[in-house]
Amino acid sequence: MMTILRLRFLVFVVLAATIAFFASCGTKPDTTQKDLRAQAIKRIDSLQLQLRNAGDGPAQTQTALRLAEAYQFFALDYREDSLSLPFILKEANIYSTLGDFMKAANLDKYAYDTYPKHPMRPNALFFLGNALHDAGDSAQCIVVFEKFVKEYPNHPYREGAAQMADFMKRGKGSLEGFIERRAKQVADSLANANKLAQ
Repeated sequence: MMTILRLRFLVFVVLAATIAFFASCGTKPDTTQKDLRAQAIKRIDSLQLQLRNAGDGPAQTQTALRLAEAYQFFALDYREDSLSLPFILKEANIYSTLGDFMKAANLDKYAYDTYPKHPMRPNALFFLGNALHDAGDSAQCIVVFEKFVKEYPNHPYREGAAQMADFMKRGKGSLEGFIERRAKQVADSLANANKLAQ
């Protein structure tokens, strides 16, 4: 009789342990994928705020590089997320600001190639053209801007891309001439506005 009770008790303990094990498997840990994504965005927001408040100098550069890294990790961890392409473009902008134009161009190209259906894909191509221009790669810059004009004829950046391709074909003097003419137009417009105000 005692053995039967012990056996039943043992079965009860094993059954209770099994139920507890499966119950613990069914509960979600505090760090679900959604929570991890939210933490990544919170880190990015915090670094963006730090960068805005950082003064010029090494601290600003270090914060910018940490922010670029946070953008990169987010895009790698959440590749299909709608924020990934904009974060890659922001990362590229950081490198462009720091003078690493080829790294910026590579990131812009990656964003363009990786997200064919994203609504900001045209921006990636346009920014690629700008990064190549800043890097001094005139031939590829022209190719990219002409591709932009052809693929996105109704995009708001289309006119700027066409002008840049044209300027690059005609040479640096053409761009400087355009800037001088535009500055004169603005100065004339301000002078006329001042006359009317008197």
